[in-house]
Amino acid sequence: MTRSVPPYRDNRSSDQPVRHSRRFSDEIVEEACRVFQKRTDRKLTHEDGRQILENLVGFFSTLHEWDHASAKPHHEGGPSN
Repeated sequence: MTRSVPPYRDNRSSDQPVRHSRRFSDEIVEEACRVFQKRTDRKLTHEDGRQILENLVGFFSTLHEWDHASAKPHHEGGPSN
């Protein structure tokens, strides 16, 4: 079982990038902000964009794990027909 680490939350009010996380380029974070800004009235920060991307990666990783687990054959006492 994979241990989940809670995401880092930057509670600063500034829009400065979090420098400890280089998982995503500044350009892709800015693009995420542009895409998702259309869906909220609140001004999205660089940190908001980074968290959006982290959540999307987590969501699709979970779907991939579920798909991989469901594709494994079930051996419960013999072959199934």
